[in-house]
Amino acid sequence: MSAYAGAWPVMVTPYDSNLHIDYGVYRTMIAWYLTHSVGGLYANGLSSEMYVLDETERLCLVSEAVK
Repeated sequence: MSAYAGAWPVMVTPYDSNLHIDYGVYRTMIAWYLTHSVGGLYANGLSSEMYVLDETERLCLVSEAVK
């Protein structure tokens, strides 16, 4: 089996009521995906909000997913 087998969901970016990235919810989403045995995660790609995030926000999302 390939190391890249299985579903790779495109993650959405959760925001709080002040339109800041909600990293707590993001970590919860990652944990949910991992408990459901996904093959990997697209932490910063293909979802529309990536076009409005600045570089620091994009890097933080990827960093949180890697942790």
